[in-house]
Amino acid sequence: MDSPLLLSGMRGDSVLESRLYEGFFGENELLFPAGDYDRISIDARRLTPEVFRHNNHWRTSGPLRRVEPPRIRLFPSPEDDRHTTLYVLPALANNAYDRNMFGLLLFNSTLPERRLEFLLAPMYATGTKSLAGTGSLQYHLYPAGQFLHGIHIGVGGRMFHFDRNEGLDYNLQFARLTPFIRLEFAKPANSTLFRSFQWRSLLIRRQAPVFSPDGGLFDGLQNNHQVIQEWSYTAEHRRTVNPRSLWVALEQQKREEFPVDADYWKASLEWKSAFTYDKNRHIRFRFFAGGFITNSRRNRGAIFPEAFNLAAQGFNDYRFDDYYFGRMEQTGLWSQQVSLREGGMKALTGRGFPLGRSNNFILAANFSADLPRRFFLPLKPYFDIGYFDNAMPTGQNDRFADQILWSGGLALEFSKGVFGIYLPLINSQNLGNRLAERGNYLQRIAFVFDLNRLNPYDLLNRAVY
Repeated sequence: MDSPLLLSGMRGDSVLESRLYEGFFGENELLFPAGDYDRISIDARRLTPEVFRHNNHWRTSGPLRRVEPPRIRLFPSPEDDRHTTLYVLPALANNAYDRNMFGLLLFNSTLPERRLEFLLAPMYATGTKSLAGTGSLQYHLYPAGQFLHGIHIGVGGRMFHFDRNEGLDYNLQFARLTPFIRLEFAKPANSTLFRSFQWRSLLIRRQAPVFSPDGGLFDGLQNNHQVIQEWSYTAEHRRTVNPRSLWVALEQQKREEFPVDADYWKASLEWKSAFTYDKNRHIRFRFFAGGFITNSRRNRGAIFPEAFNLAAQGFNDYRFDDYYFGRMEQTGLWSQQVSLREGGMKALTGRGFPLGRSNNFILAANFSADLPRRFFLPLKPYFDIGYFDNAMPTGQNDRFADQILWSGGLALEFSKGVFGIYLPLINSQNLGNRLAERGNYLQRIAFVFDLNRLNPYDLLNRAVY
């Protein structure tokens, strides 16, 4: 904007001289009185509304005069444009394979956001005696115009172990890099509709055991690589009363893999809505549809990693999108963790079972309701129902009822779904039989611990916009 411009000559926090200039577009040369200043500042008293203030200061001596001196802080605080601040916190994590992980959380995100933001959490894993951790880097652009509100370019990364063989004493590791570009579309100031389009590429390295062809003996580990492309569109009404959202995605992967190449295009659609019947009380509905447009493995005699799932658990998270305490565990508490992706069912179908999984398509609907305010616990009834098309040769004689799963019960959810416990009370017969094989009732209870909902960039984005 060509608004008036106030320049000040500073010594410490004191303003020694100020001059007001007419506004202009582009570049201009301004004359300012000489003086014993340590820096020249635009809007030194911070009287005008501005988000990115780090280019408002020019130091009169020293190297890198436009870079503010560094400062380390232990806890986040409002941004100080006179310093380049690095925030440092202890980082602690745990999973069934890396065990306890200790390190540092290094980041520069605060309010208001920085143009270049980073978050790094390098850790040492005591169980595998190796490095682990996660990190991300983002750059934000806000172009002028009526079409785009923001452009966000970045990359994320994570590296952990995801399985262990006790008998042969080895751990399997994965590493993932995810470059992305997200476009946020412009909207009227009074609109609650937020729309965005995102491309991301998932570059995954995953370890696998190798066995000798002659005697089948363990012969070490090999690295398998895959590249997955995803394009997605999101439209969301961010409002307190009757919120709703739409997410549509297209995914592609092609790689050579014995015995059948992985070559597919898959499409997904998720619709969420809520009916608000009282303050902070909603009846929620979610619908998901997913199908393969093309799939070289569609009618093969096995369920492959990229299959759709009515119940999302660690063992079928082939993209490593979610965090799990025990990704490949088959028994114990960690085997009871689920994610509310794809079919969104809170049912423990278990590793090694094709129930609820499809190389072709699935349909699912999920319902839940907040109880009236006189109930103090965040208890809510839920009901899930889904259909999976069994395209394998073994499913040719399956009836419609064999491919329908449904389950209902009571849920305890906290912090807007970050953590939840799901108590099943009624189930379809096929799902009930599978749950009975797990053992007693406690072993049928599912839980969610969704760390992705605590992503600081998303939290800041919602706080500011």
